[in-house]
Amino acid sequence: MAWTLIESFAYSNNQLFRKKAFYVDSPINQNNFNWLSFRLYRGRMYELAKFSTHFRASCNTSPYNSTNYTDYVVGKLSELNLFTMRGRQCFTAEYLSVAGTNCSNCGFMVYQSAGGAAHPHIDCYQSTLNCNAPVLIEGCTSRGEDIFGMYFRLLPEHGCSSSQYAINKWWFGS
Repeated sequence: MAWTLIESFAYSNNQLFRKKAFYVDSPINQNNFNWLSFRLYRGRMYELAKFSTHFRASCNTSPYNSTNYTDYVVGKLSELNLFTMRGRQCFTAEYLSVAGTNCSNCGFMVYQSAGGAAHPHIDCYQSTLNCNAPVLIEGCTSRGEDIFGMYFRLLPEHGCSSSQYAINKWWFGS
């Protein structure tokens, strides 16, 4: 697959991203690329999505390592349209690895607020209750820790929120 980065941010910059749904136009450093704080404008993301089949989210302590399959999720855009989705939606991850839990073709819940004030993220506890997730992600509790964005509630074992320097990345690809 070929991947195009649509967003990248250090956990220390979460406050700039946590309340930004992908259907909201909120570019950051799109003309001055920075691994620690970057997001394409909505129109460009939308155009890339039209020619893409998949999305992925990944975490790295090094921004240059894009092939780390720990703390990683990949799924079909046809199943999870990040530009029309509002609220909560179950989707089938082709592959998910979070905090030592790995699965293929398993259900998880993604949340992105209807008002645009919540970055898309996986709610690890709600996934098990409502989306037939095969197992509870290691370390998840009834508090509903956020994975791959927002981070109102943290899962310390998740690579994207494990330190101030952890890098969150979202991609579209085919």
